[in-house]
Amino acid sequence: MTTGNDTVEVTWQNATKRIRAQFVNIDDSSFNCTTAQRVRFENVNMTGLQITDANLSDIEIDGAQLGGAYIHNIGMRRKGIPPTIRQRSSARSGSRTAT
Repeated sequence: MTTGNDTVEVTWQNATKRIRAQFVNIDDSSFNCTTAQRVRFENVNMTGLQITDANLSDIEIDGAQLGGAYIHNIGMRRKGIPPTIRQRSSARSGSRTAT
């Protein structure tokens, strides 16, 4: 176990882990052929984040700044499903639906 500003490199292969991290810096980390279902990031800086070849079904993003984001090669909804954007009710935004 390390404390303070120690730098530790951890490599896992063919493993199942649950990570609980607070006040950590994981800059320059990489995850390849990884499942991360129900992972929660709160109050994070993900500037420069890259996601490639991912299943992002049923994700929720709340209170994000997307300035300069480049989103491309995205599979869209099936034909015949109307475009909708739903914002869940919150103290900040209230409940509304846009079509």
